[in-house]
Amino acid sequence: MLEDLRAMKYGGVVTFRFDRLGRNAVEAVRFFEEMENKGISIFSLNENLDTSTAIGRAVRDIIVRLAQLERESIAEATRHRLQALKALGKTLGRPKGSKDTKTRRKAGYYGNYNASKKRGSKNPGSV
Repeated sequence: MLEDLRAMKYGGVVTFRFDRLGRNAVEAVRFFEEMENKGISIFSLNENLDTSTAIGRAVRDIIVRLAQLERESIAEATRHRLQALKALGKTLGRPKGSKDTKTRRKAGYYGNYNASKKRGSKNPGSV
């Protein structure tokens, strides 16, 4: 979709929320600026803003920055909780059960890569 937007195949983008258009505030603001420079409009279903005005763009940027602050605060609080539990001597993670007699197979790309190496495949990503 991003390639099609850059090729100007679409005249606009509809998103649920502005903060969903990037992993962080800087990435989202760069995306907004790139699309605005190409004349592509961005519409949000959640925020009712007119981003063609200076005030609308400022409010949009504030919304994106607050969303990033929220994500970082949640991550920081989670790290603090995990450290506190470790300090109390709590074991974290899934408890070992009676069925855990053999080691678990790693799934995903890592598992596929190692399996193909053992078979001698020239393309490590294929299984």
